[in-house]
This record gives sequence, structure tokens and C-alpha cells, in this order.
Amino acid sequence: MWLARALLFKLMFLSGAVKLLSGDPTWRELRALSYHFWTQPLPTPASLLAAALPDPLLRAATALTLGLELGAPWGMLGTRRVRFASAILLAGLQTLIGITGNYGFFNLLTLVLCACLLDDAALARFAWLRRPMRVPRGRTPLRVAAAALALASLCVGLERVIPAALFPNAIRRLLAPLEPLRSVSSYGLFAVMTTERPEIGIEGSADGVTWRPYEFRWKPGALERGPRFTGPHMPRLDWQMWFAALGRCESEPWFQRFLLRLLEGSPPVTGLLANDPFPGEPPRYLRATSWQYRFATGDDARAGARWSRSDPQPYCPIVTLRDGHLAVANELPR
Repeated sequence: MWLARALLFKLMFLSGAVKLLSGDPTWRELRALSYHFWTQPLPTPASLLAAALPDPLLRAATALTLGLELGAPWGMLGTRRVRFASAILLAGLQTLIGITGNYGFFNLLTLVLCACLLDDAALARFAWLRRPMRVPRGRTPLRVAAAALALASLCVGLERVIPAALFPNAIRRLLAPLEPLRSVSSYGLFAVMTTERPEIGIEGSADGVTWRPYEFRWKPGALERGPRFTGPHMPRLDWQMWFAALGRCESEPWFQRFLLRLLEGSPPVTGLLANDPFPGEPPRYLRATSWQYRFATGDDARAGARWSRSDPQPYCPIVTLRDGHLAVANELPR
């Protein structure tokens, strides 16, 4: 039980600690949520409402988020009522995050971890747990080993965020063998808040003159198409497009292979998209541009737009297939 609680403590406490220890001014000045709802990877319809809240409320919500992540986990060490209060606060935070952002199964898994703060009497109130669960107590050596592993797991996470001068090298060397174990790795959710939202748009052309856009299922594209809920499903392609937009085309080899598959007309790849503008025959050319997106306001919102965007900038050179390989199209047909 304490292993599960240590995992929950580390996940939540480190999520708050890295935000302050990163030095990011948006967190320290309580401005992070003024950007978060429209710059996060996959917003939801509720993100539109949250982003429209007055600035003082968004600052208060930022302070509350930090307070819950840094303070509520300590309730795990308290009495029964304190543990229950901690579980309610952490579960409430995860519910709000899940409503205002698409993070797949992350929030559900965290809610499952929150259940470890409840006891038999509390769980027995649910219809499928009428009879209290009887969990046998482990032998003392096993309990000691579990407590030691829980403590080491927390130390491994803290070692990544605490300045080196405050973390002795002897302890670092002692914890090094545990680092490859994923269950004891550190967590750092939104340690540095993004304050812009670049989006990659992809267009194809059969003649180099007329260009047709590819639309994705979940990420922003057409300005009138608002955010949607993805459910527990994690749309990896749309998610990775958010990361790719923050980088450079030449440093994203998976994105180059994605363009290659589009030029080949690969059905498994085009099936991941909302539309295929070249269903009969794949395009001869592709171009990728970068736009700065944000939620629409004012006249644009009243006209039905959900997003507004700036003028595009090139993200990748225009590419084509040459001997079955991706190549830059030096000249287009006139």
C-alpha cells in the first residue's frame, strides 16, 4: 500500500515542485493558466470556457494548482479523515484537468492511485465492494523492504529537480542503479509553460499549383472546428504534431517518414487523419507550414470561428518522391 502511496505522492508533489524549481516566470508570477488552456497539446471544449475567465481568476487557479500539488500529497501521512481529504482534493484536481484537457488515460490512472488513500470501510460503500476487502499484512522484512523502495523511489524523483549542491554525490551514486526502473523515474509535467501555439499545416498538390489541406482528427486545423474530447484514447499522431511544431523539421525524422507515407498514399497512415484529399491517387508534392494559433475572440468568435491564426511560415521545404525516397522538390511545374 505504501508503494502505491509513494508513487502517488511523487507524481503529484514533483508535478508542483518542478514548476517552481524550473525558474519559469509564468509559474512564479501565477500567469501559467493564462496560457495553458489554449497552448496545451489537445484542448477540450471546456478549455474555451476556462481560457475566457478573468485574469484574476486564472491567477487564483494557478496558485490553487500549485498549492494542491505541493500540499495535498502530505495528507497521505495524516489520520483517516486527513487522508480522505487529500484523496478528494487530488481526485478533484485530476477531474478538472481531465475536463479542460485531453490527456488520454493519465487522469484515470491517477484517480486509481487516489483510491489507495481510502480504507475498507470507505470502499465497501460501493455496490461492487459490499464486503470489506481483507488484505493480509506482509511480514516485517517485506514491509521494511517496501518502505525502503518507496523512499528510494521518492529520492530518485527529487534528485532530478533539486539543485546538485543540495543533493550529495554519495546519495546520487547510491540511487543510480534504480534510475532505469520506470516506476521510480522522475515526473515533470509542464515544468516550463509554453506561451505560444505553433501548429503545422500539411497540404498536398498533384500539379504544384493547386494545394489541398490534410485535416487531422483532433489537433487544430480549420478555424471553425473547435476542440473535442478524445476520451481515454490517446491520439499519438495529433499529440506528436504538437511537439513537432515546437521544433524544426530537420530534427523530426518521424515527421519526415510521415510525409513519405502520405506521398505513398499509405492507407494505415491516411486512416489516422480526418480526411484524405487525394483518395484515388496520392499527391505528387507536399508542403508543411507553421501557423501561430490561439482561441478566437471578438468578431472572429462571434462569426463562429473557434481559432484565429497568423500568417504562415515555412516549416519544411516542398517535398516529393524520388526513386522511392523523400526528396526536396527544387522546381515545380509551371
